Amino acid sequence: MKKIILIACGIIFYAGSASAVPFKGPYFLKQGEFEVGAEANYVFRRDIEDITTNIQSSQFFYCMVYGIFDWLDIEAKFGSGDIKNDQYNDQKFYYNYNWGGGYGLRMKAFEDDKVKFILGWHHISIHPDPNKNTDNLTHKAILDETQFDASLSLKGEKFSPYVGAKLGYTRLIRRVDGQRGTLRSEGNYGFALGFDYLLKEKVRFNFESRFVDEYALTSSITYMF
Repeated sequence: MKKIILIACGIIFYAGSASAVPFKGPYFLKQGEFEVGAEANYVFRRDIEDITTNIQSSQFFYCMVYGIFDWLDIEAKFGSGDIKNDQYNDQKFYYNYNWGGGYGLRMKAFEDDKVKFILGWHHISIHPDPNKNTDNLTHKAILDETQFDASLSLKGEKFSPYVGAKLGYTRLIRRVDGQRGTLRSEGNYGFALGFDYLLKEKVRFNFESRFVDEYALTSSITYMF
């Protein structure tokens, strides 16, 4: 298992890398518990209408989760992200790292001795730096996604794998010298495979891959209070 975690970390933190919204894994906090940690998201491909290139993004967050009830978690994150391969008038644009954030809810819909079924709602938004290209126009972009998801996990003492399905809506919001336009993702349905692993009693590692509507990887390490 340690080898799997090392490989997963290597992929996440050293791979080249629109918006990434992870399912977050099957672990749930008890009422009143608090969790903090760090998260890295990479989207290698997200197809956007009217753009022939594949939008990419790298995102890094501090994340926080609070257990409202034993069956309901609320989460928030803040950090930074970029956008690669935006295309406008046959030019490609790169928007450098700037602030980003997100929030969400996860509900434990069913649980027995072997499996756990979870429903989730998440939103994330990336606001990178503007780009002034050879056309001498100021280009700004925001990557914005809302996601509804469901996942089924196997319960283990330390290792808990899961599979999930999602419905997501991604927007690339552009401003070219103040003129605003919105492009939407070509695909809205996707799937996920991932796992949670308790490294220590209160330290949790999560790794997740998502595909079909996007090709993305997420990794996080969190500490529970």
